[in-house]
Amino acid sequence: MMKKVILLIVLCMAAVFLSGCIGSTDDAESSIRVTIEDPQDHGVLFPSAMELIYEDEFYRYYLNSVRSGSIMLTFEDGERISLRDALSQDKISIEDLILNGLSVHRMPNW
Repeated sequence: MMKKVILLIVLCMAAVFLSGCIGSTDDAESSIRVTIEDPQDHGVLFPSAMELIYEDEFYRYYLNSVRSGSIMLTFEDGERISLRDALSQDKISIEDLILNGLSVHRMPNW
C-alpha cells in the first residue's frame, strides 16, 4: 500500500513538472512584441544548471541553462537589453516573454 502511495505521489509530481514545461501559447497574444535572440539557438553552449529567472506566488520560471545575461531582447522601439535586465527593470512580464516564444520550465512555488 505504501509503495502505491509513493508511486502516485511521484507520478503526480512528474505530471505537474511536465505541464509546467511551456513555450509559446497558441491562442493568446502578447501586448508587448520583442525579438528574442538566444545564443543557444545557434549552438552556443552554456552551463547546464537550470537558472531561475522569475518567481511569483504560484510558480518559479527557469531556463534550462545559465544564460539570462546572454539572451537579448529587442523591443519594437529598437531598445536592446538582456533578458536578465529586462526582467529586473520590469520592462516585460514573464507572460509576455512566453507569448513571444521564450521557452521556460514552470514549477509550482510550494
